[in-house]
Amino acid sequence: SDLKRRITEVYHLIYSACKEKEIKYPSFIALGLGIFFPKNISNNLAKDIRCVYMEAQFELLASVDYDFHTVFLNPGPAWDEAIQLWKDLHSSENHPFRCHIKLHRKDVKILASELARAGKRTCCLVPSD
Repeated sequence: SDLKRRITEVYHLIYSACKEKEIKYPSFIALGLGIFFPKNISNNLAKDIRCVYMEAQFELLASVDYDFHTVFLNPGPAWDEAIQLWKDLHSSENHPFRCHIKLHRKDVKILASELARAGKRTCCLVPSD
């Protein structure tokens, strides 16, 4: 779909910028997960949009090597969709991702601060960026 293509391009730009800066442990709050959706959006449409965003990220992290060690992703309200998609991709015989993916529920800024204090090359992306 056009939405998925555009979202994939956005994530590719973000991940490429991280690679250029030699970030190995990025911390992201996933975009498009419903925080700013209109109040009257249907549950099915909201779920479909969240899945497109998660699929775009996971597919990129499986197909392109951005030199990440671990991507920390807080999927927010898309927790169930993220877990299911991650499991679906992991059910294949080979490890599909080119880095580790850690789904979590921490504040991304606090997590990035903790990673930096531990000496990791990190960054964080929040919706205001």
